[in-house]
Amino acid sequence: MGNQYDWQSASIAWLYPGENDRDESNLALKEEDAHPTIDSLNPFSLLSTVKAMVAFEPDLLVLPWWVMFWAPHFIWLAKALKRHRPDCRVVFICHNVRAHDSGAVSRMLTHWTLRNGDGFVVQSSRDREQLLSMFPAAHVQQVRHPVYRLYDQHAVDRDAARRALNLKGNVALFFGFVRPYKGVNILLEALPAVLQEVELETVVVGEFWGGTDTYRETLRRLGLLDRVRLVDRYIPHDEVKYWFAACDVVVLPYLEATGSGVLKLAYGCGRTAIASNVGSLGEEIVDSETGLLVTPGDAAELAAALIRFYREGLRDGLESEVIRRGRHSGWSEVVTALERLCQQPRVAAERP
Repeated sequence: MGNQYDWQSASIAWLYPGENDRDESNLALKEEDAHPTIDSLNPFSLLSTVKAMVAFEPDLLVLPWWVMFWAPHFIWLAKALKRHRPDCRVVFICHNVRAHDSGAVSRMLTHWTLRNGDGFVVQSSRDREQLLSMFPAAHVQQVRHPVYRLYDQHAVDRDAARRALNLKGNVALFFGFVRPYKGVNILLEALPAVLQEVELETVVVGEFWGGTDTYRETLRRLGLLDRVRLVDRYIPHDEVKYWFAACDVVVLPYLEATGSGVLKLAYGCGRTAIASNVGSLGEEIVDSETGLLVTPGDAAELAAALIRFYREGLRDGLESEVIRRGRHSGWSEVVTALERLCQQPRVAAERP
């Protein structure tokens, strides 16, 4: 799926506040036999996609659910395919059942979209609860978010990555879209206490949905303009490895969450995390073994965890355990979940 449109357009900014959803790097996440057919703002591409799907004669259509932007596309694809192939099952892999910071329109579009599913894969207990509250008869499989192994853990060492990014000393990384629920403001509020005890450079890397003004004002107020780097842009895949290689720890100070692909990206790069105990983060991180957990919204506790991480020299031990456990976390669990959903009897009444 792709988009041939300026994401800054006001006409779609309310659906997708980011600048771009395409990766132009040489390390794009593409399967060899996968062929993108959907231009997200060209409805005629949906017609050709349905035609291609019908010709393929699928028994299963798997749709990833993330943000409400894709609601019209997925409703169309699911209904159109069902008309041509009534026995084809539709399964949604829900990265989030309900979008973060969602309003009434988002909840309505989510319901209209997911009611076309015959089965669902979720990655956290909270998502499972949300889904069953919407559709009590739904067939649901809960699996852990797999570890991303896109990058060789040893392809770039710390020193080389830091030279490339102009970083030095102790480095803490926040990575991903910057949205209010991600708690970046909590991280910034924690830093003055940390810097009294530990020399630390903090980098916040990813698109800021809503701009950087509020965060820069916080940095000015706290006197941190020269201690925190804000990198407000989409990071292409072939650059991601440098940011993770350069850091000592990934910080996920989320105020709320279901799951986190960033955590599994960090794990895939052999990096540990300090994270809020929310959603599946508390299920995926073993406190003091693969990372450190803190109370969401508590800047003082987050500061204490960062100080402990450096004062007690926890980095190497936590990373070793992350790498050891990551060898057993692959995508086969997702495949097994899809196979189980294909074997479930259909819901007798109206599809959930």
